[in-house]
Amino acid sequence: TSVPLASQPGRPIAWAMRCRRCSRWIDSAAALKYLTENLNISELAPTLRKAALAGWAKSEPEAAVAVSFELSKTNRDPAQFANTLANWATVDLDASSQWLINRLPVGPERTAAAGELGTIFGQQSPEAGITWLNKLNPGAERDAAASSLLQEWSRMDPEAAAKWAAKQNFANLSKTSIARMNQNFMMKNPPKFEAWRSALPAGPLKDHTDKTKPLQFAEDEKD
Repeated sequence: TSVPLASQPGRPIAWAMRCRRCSRWIDSAAALKYLTENLNISELAPTLRKAALAGWAKSEPEAAVAVSFELSKTNRDPAQFANTLANWATVDLDASSQWLINRLPVGPERTAAAGELGTIFGQQSPEAGITWLNKLNPGAERDAAASSLLQEWSRMDPEAAAKWAAKQNFANLSKTSIARMNQNFMMKNPPKFEAWRSALPAGPLKDHTDKTKPLQFAEDEKD
């Protein structure tokens, strides 16, 4: 049985807590209706706000990301905005990624969203993702996207991802993404990983890669 959120004015936080326990109780259409009718409610529970915006992004993406951007600014929640844009990207990666480049202002929302889209490019089309990376602003946003793309790409094709990583500036890739790439490559094809590692020129990538140990997933490292 779904909970009619739109008919419960003043109770969004309570219902969002219920959402955390059992998402099947939430009527997503009602949640979206409540959100669109109460766009200025800053106290809307983050879980509910995020879920409603995600659903909206798949049906009316540009309207959803515009509202999500304003709510992100109000609530200082770039991750919420990034999630909204990522949900648009799951149905139209080309349009959403071009929207980010052409219309999204520089700032924490753009950086967070670039990281999310980098992950999706890594899943769907790493080659297209590399082309898209070159259109991003150098610095935090491009680095976030490149690291996310590398980490996700390495799950699908670690050898190709590693060859690409070896051509990049080590400082532009997160240590976590490199560690995950190394582990994915080592687990999928140990002989090829060892050959690739041995052929790396001296430098920070080789130093970091030499720390990779068999069958151990590196813990997230703070960059």
